Amino acid sequence: MPVVTLTTDLGLKDHYAGVLKGMILSACPGVSLMDISNQVDPFNIAQAAFLLENSYQAFPAGSLHLVCVDTDYQQEPLMLWLHHQGHYFAGPDNGVFSLAFGGQEPAILRQLVREPGQTVFSLLAATAGRWNSGQGPEAFSRPLAGMKSSLSWQPQIEPDFIRGRIIYIDRFQNCIVNVKRETLEGARSGRGVHIYFKRFDDIREIQAGYGEEGLGEKMARYNEDGYLEIAMNKGNAAGLLGLQVNDIVQIDFL
Repeated sequence: MPVVTLTTDLGLKDHYAGVLKGMILSACPGVSLMDISNQVDPFNIAQAAFLLENSYQAFPAGSLHLVCVDTDYQQEPLMLWLHHQGHYFAGPDNGVFSLAFGGQEPAILRQLVREPGQTVFSLLAATAGRWNSGQGPEAFSRPLAGMKSSLSWQPQIEPDFIRGRIIYIDRFQNCIVNVKRETLEGARSGRGVHIYFKRFDDIREIQAGYGEEGLGEKMARYNEDGYLEIAMNKGNAAGLLGLQVNDIVQIDFL
């Protein structure tokens, strides 16, 4: 069964996400329609890219991933069709895909053909329908030389430290840093760590799990996606530590 996923900033309060889903199902009878998230913060392409990057490969190869975040990023926005790592993608040319793909070039990059007056919802639904019917991208898109790039969230890596930043805060208020396990462990080469975030807060060990600290104690761990995470054992790390997206986190090697 073909799989179509949605990553949007449409939220759950209003009818918009439901309307988009209804249009997709009408255009693609029989597909399995799955949400990655409809609660991306409005216009936040970095957050959308983080969620997409860490989700799409969990779906069957050949799935179609639709992104509807910050679609009106300019007066005449371009909408893209891409093929990357065995998956298909459609969404706005606002930098979200360059972030989600870690700066890698997709195997196929094309511009969706948008009819005069056609809405983003109807364009995405129609594209999904034509893909589901077996049409090749030449039927609904045209060649495109390149897509928009956004500033990468790669950390600064030096011999004695790594300087990163918080890129996402999850519903448990855990703060995810743009430093992956392989990056940190490769750079530290067995040395100890001293993790600073805010003026007086620090952590001196990376734990295997939440239970290794007492209730409400701050800690660092690698999350399920392999990113460094500032957390609390059954506590609200972001709120209690005053942390926000884009805050700097520095890891010194001792």
